[in-house]
Amino acid sequence: MKKGWTTTKLIAAGSLGALRLITALPGAAIAGVTGIPFLSGAINFLSAGILYSITCLIIPKFGAATLMASIFSILAIPLPLMGPPGFLPKVILGAVYGLLADIVFLFLKKKKRLASVAIGSISSAFAPIVSLGLGYYLGLPGAIDLIKMFFKLEIFISGAIVGAIAGYLGWLIYSKIENTTIIKRVQS
Repeated sequence: MKKGWTTTKLIAAGSLGALRLITALPGAAIAGVTGIPFLSGAINFLSAGILYSITCLIIPKFGAATLMASIFSILAIPLPLMGPPGFLPKVILGAVYGLLADIVFLFLKKKKRLASVAIGSISSAFAPIVSLGLGYYLGLPGAIDLIKMFFKLEIFISGAIVGAIAGYLGWLIYSKIENTTIIKRVQS
């Protein structure tokens, strides 16, 4: 396995970011219909945890999840994902979520299953805190109401549990595809 980043790894990370956007579109539709920013995040816990885990497993380089999440958040700027459409700080949010996944994977990469579960759990549990904290700081309308709704221990714990399940599903998917030609090519 080559030590550095290759064009193939960069393309794979970008493609996973685009896939993350595709899997998040149902949440964007619900957020667009209800008019509640950040509601898409409450719906997209599962797809986020799965794809953060898969990205770290397919591209075991520090920064892979950050790159994937940054590309996702850039593509999500015109959509009601991670905040209202046109909300440019969502690029920062995406990078922070990806960096969080990369840091978790950095410490647990020798135990892939545990790393996947931890990535899903931690990214899902802390996503509302980071998103709504930034929304509050920037004065987004409705941020106070959403903070009151989401900053509860039950929400944090349920987010961690759903995220752990998502991370485990990501590991299961990866274990099915890890010996395929395309994954071997990305990892070489």
